Order: sequence, then C-alpha cells, then structure tokens
Amino acid sequence: EDKDSSSQTHKAVRQIEQIVGDRGLVAGSAVSDTNLGPTINKEVARVMVLAVIIIYIILTITTTSWFEPVMFLSVLGIAIIINMGSNIILGEISFLSNAVGAVLQLACSMDYSIFLLHSFTQERAQGIEPEQAMANAWRSAFSSIFASGMTTIVGFAAMCLMNFGIGPDMAMVLIKAICFSMLSVFTLMPGLLMLFANALVRTQHREFLPKIDKWGRLVVKLRYIGVPVFLVVLVAGFILSNRCPYVYGDTLVKTTSHSEQQIADQRVDDTFGAQNVAAVLVPRGDYEKEKRLLDRLERYDQVDSATGLANIEAKDGYCLTDKMTPRQFSEMTDVSYESVCLLYSAYAVDQEEYGRIVGGIENYSVPLMDMFIFLHDQMDEGYVSLDDETEADVNDMYDQLIDGQKQMLGENYSRLVLNLDLPEEGQETFDFLKTIHQEAERYYPADQVLVVGNATSNYDLSTSFARDNVMISVLSVAFVILILLFTFQSVGLPILLILVIQGSIWINFSFPPLTNTNIY
Repeated sequence: EDKDSSSQTHKAVRQIEQIVGDRGLVAGSAVSDTNLGPTINKEVARVMVLAVIIIYIILTITTTSWFEPVMFLSVLGIAIIINMGSNIILGEISFLSNAVGAVLQLACSMDYSIFLLHSFTQERAQGIEPEQAMANAWRSAFSSIFASGMTTIVGFAAMCLMNFGIGPDMAMVLIKAICFSMLSVFTLMPGLLMLFANALVRTQHREFLPKIDKWGRLVVKLRYIGVPVFLVVLVAGFILSNRCPYVYGDTLVKTTSHSEQQIADQRVDDTFGAQNVAAVLVPRGDYEKEKRLLDRLERYDQVDSATGLANIEAKDGYCLTDKMTPRQFSEMTDVSYESVCLLYSAYAVDQEEYGRIVGGIENYSVPLMDMFIFLHDQMDEGYVSLDDETEADVNDMYDQLIDGQKQMLGENYSRLVLNLDLPEEGQETFDFLKTIHQEAERYYPADQVLVVGNATSNYDLSTSFARDNVMISVLSVAFVILILLFTFQSVGLPILLILVIQGSIWINFSFPPLTNTNIY
C-alpha cells in the first residue's frame, strides 16, 4: 500500500519472501528496492576491504617503511569514520552516497598524507630534528595539499547544480569527506609522525621500486614526438568520448556476477516475458474521453494492453464507467424497475440535478460505477433494502469498485495503465513516449498530461544528463583553473595541467564506444 522505498513496504516484502520460501520467486520494483541497499552495502564492504589490502601493498612497494602504510590508512580511516558520522547533520542522504562515499574518500584523499610524509622524510634526511622537520614539512606541503583538496572540492561542488538528485546528495557527502581528510592530515598526522618517528626508522626496508632515471630522460628526448601524438590522441578521445553509450536504467548494464534478486527477476522475465509498465495521468471526470484515448492507445503494436476505469468490464459487457439508464441498471442488477427509478431520483437530488426528475427519470444516464457506489451507500444508510443474494452481489461489486478506484482514480487525476511491448530504455521506447503524449493531448491540455514509469524516468535522465555533463565539466575546469592560477601564480601551468587531465578523461571515455560497453 505504500511506496517502494518505505520501511513498511520493505517489512511486507520480507514477510512475503518468508511465506514463499523456496517454493517460488519474489520479484518486482518493491522487492528490488528492498534488497538494493543491503546488497550494495555488502558489496561495498567487500570492495573496501579489497581496496585497503591493495592500497597497503602499493604503499609498501612505493615507500621505505613497513609502518608508513599503517599510518596513512589510520589517518584516512579516522577521517572516513568522522565523515560517515557527520552525515547525520544532512538529515537524510542516499544509501548510494553512504555506500560509495568511504571508497571515494579513501581514493581521493590518500595523496594528502603521502605529500606530508614525503616532505617530512626529506627534512629528516637533512639531519633536522623531528619537531623542526615537521614544522618545515607542514609549511612546504600545505600549498600542494590545499590546492589538491580544493580542486577536488570544486569538482564535487559542481555536482550540486545537477538536475539528477543523486548529484547534490553525493556532492555534499564528498565535499565533507575531503574537508575532514585535509583536517586529519593537517592536525592528526603531524602528531602521529612525532609519536612514531622512531617506529618509522626501525621499520625501514629497502626500496622496491626500480630507478626510472633512464625512462625520464627518454620521455624528455621524445617530447617532440610525444606531445604531437598526445594531441592527436586527445582529439580522437574527445570525438569518441562524445559517442559514449550512456544508459540510464540498470536493465542494459552488464555485470560480471548477478545477485539473487537479479537472477529471480531474470527468471520471472524469461517465464512470463519482461514487463514495461507506464502510467498515463489525465484530469479525472470525463470517462468518455478516457475510453476514446484507451481505444486509440490499444491500436498500437507497441502496447500489449491499456487499462483504465473506462474499459474495465463490470458485468454483462458493460464497463465500469458506461452510462446506464434505469431500465438497463434494473436488468443488470435484478432490482425492480420502480425501485431503480426511485434510486435514480435520489441520485439526481444528491447531485442537485433536479431537472432530470422533471424531464423524466427514465432517460437519465449515470455511470455504472457511480450508481453502484450510490446504491451501496443507500443500503448502508437503510434507505434501500434488497434480498440477500442481490445485496451480496452489490457488496462484492462495491468492494471491487473501491479497490479499483484506489488504484485508478485520484483526487484530481485518473490513471491509465499501459503494458508496453518495448524495453525500458532505447530510442524506440523514448519515441513512443512522445506518441503517448501526442495521443493524450488530443483530448487534454498538454500541461495536464503526465506519463510516468521506469521508461519515462530513463527518458528524463537522458534529456537532463547531457546538460548536467557539460555543465559539470565546464564548471569544474573553470574552478580548477582559478584555484591553480592562485596556487602557481601562472596562467600557462593551470591550462597545461587541465589539458593533460581533461585529455586523459576523454581518452578514458573513448573505450566504451570502442568496446560497445554501456556506461550507467
């Protein structure tokens, strides 16, 4: 009865799964929503453990002390815990922001502690006492760490302007994450380095990385070849990255492994066929227009079925919203014609349509659904009495009508449900959504027609994503150049740095179109 994301729905899904047990499968959007959060949290926890192990190995190879990686990870671990705890001040965040925030914070912030430790190590190598060495290292590393942190922050800040709600949500979590990481490196790490300076010395090991002086000299010698080649690759990367096959739902994303829920969904789709449901909301009140619209929509090959109150059969070939005269209603319900005429007269009075009584009630037509509900209300109030069998039939019909109304009739809108013979995503689907709008706008004003569902959600994301993507890229570049301008006090260096990094981004996003891999 509640929305997919509510705790009540999640509780109900768990109870249904217990009832079904291993006798069948439970699938649907509410089930996916219930299982998504726990599944992602479990997978991200595994990713986090794996990331820490890999980072420890990398840091061990690239440093000269067994204890340095422990210190790096401890400082960042504390910053991550503080950031996750401080999410409470945001009131409510996406489970996705919470799940991936820790991994992204670890990946984006590890450099800061490396900068500070390397500066400290260089100062100590000159024979300077630990306290003075730390003061010198803090001062020399500050500008690099601050510039690095601020460029990351402004990149995330640009996400706050996205139409897609996950952008601002994730941006706030990650901006905090970078701030806490820098704060931990600037305040906690100097103290730890002072406390464990001797431990760093005692746990030193030989350098595992080979010397790369020759490679460096070769790169310098090849600059007249390397730079033009990079520029050519950069242009190719820009062209290809703009053809990246983005998708906006999870149905077209390939994964190396499948969760139990994905397997269940796939088995249900294989057995009964995939369902793509769209709901059309139109202003309530005119059942004739609804019926004509449903008839038009059902003629399309892309529509398996179109259902609304106006085409649901009630009894004897009559639909719920068909208008019936007293004679027709009497024949269908087996209630005497005289009693039905009195009922229709009472309905006319209730609706303040007094002219119907004067003009002759026998020609008065009322939607079947409305008259059944009115009849039931009159029975409850004691104004109408029927035999037991007829009364039971009326009560059964009333229960079905009320259930149908809850699903299909709102305070201001009627809902028409379409089962589409189309995937949830793709150009053909998106084009047909426009066709649905065009058909509905034959009968209703354009601003009063709404089409909703997974397909429309994907379509909305596809239309807003291009703007969001360009805007974030442009703003990020502008903000970063501004920060680097003040950091290096040079115009050329920021542009050079941005060109290299943005170029590598374009090259990176040129691989999906080359490998025909969808990107979510």
